[in-house]
Amino acid sequence: MIVPYLESSKLRKLPITLDGVRSQCFFTAWSWNLLGLAFALNGSVTLLIAYNHSDNEIPVPAYLQNLIRCALLTFEISAPTSMIVSSITRYILWPQSLKKGDTIAFRRVVGLLQHNGNVIISFVEAGILGRIPMRLDYLPLAVLFGCVYTLHTWNMTHRWLESKDPQFVYFFFDTTLDKKIVVFVLAALLFIMILFHCMFFSVIALINHLDGGALFNTFLVAGVASCFCRFRD
Repeated sequence: MIVPYLESSKLRKLPITLDGVRSQCFFTAWSWNLLGLAFALNGSVTLLIAYNHSDNEIPVPAYLQNLIRCALLTFEISAPTSMIVSSITRYILWPQSLKKGDTIAFRRVVGLLQHNGNVIISFVEAGILGRIPMRLDYLPLAVLFGCVYTLHTWNMTHRWLESKDPQFVYFFFDTTLDKKIVVFVLAALLFIMILFHCMFFSVIALINHLDGGALFNTFLVAGVASCFCRFRD
């Protein structure tokens, strides 16, 4: 995603183009990359078991056990965050950009994939294809992921400009605001991470409970995913 400026603690808009490697500063990119890693790991596990190991092989090699753990954990973190990204884009960011008359960043192919394709493939994988189990006891890992991203944004505050003026990727990470506001925002973000993890878990639990077959699950996934996606103005 490319934006013309970052939010400044001095309430000034400074011309900074976030393209190339710099585009990875957004939470959308972090979520997208982690989701891609999760699919790569799960695919690798499937291929290794199919071509190198018998289903009855006991014990499972240590390296394969660790790979399975990493594949599961990365999906447990990235799938719910994909729902967060898509929801915020559809209900907050896109309408705001529409009022300003500039939604090109959301209508580009990359934008549509990162804001819609992410949540769709997450639901398809967990509800139809891989049926990867979602567990509530992994929720702290999603919260930890959000904390790491927050620390990263703060670490980059004085690195965007040669003048070292403070710049923030998102205005709600502005540490120059009143301390009470900062604490409130962080608490709200924590609540959002927990809420969406529970929501994703609940949707997949519902699909598994009903389990009306591939066709029924496909329609159910499509209906749920449509609540979080937006493709045009």
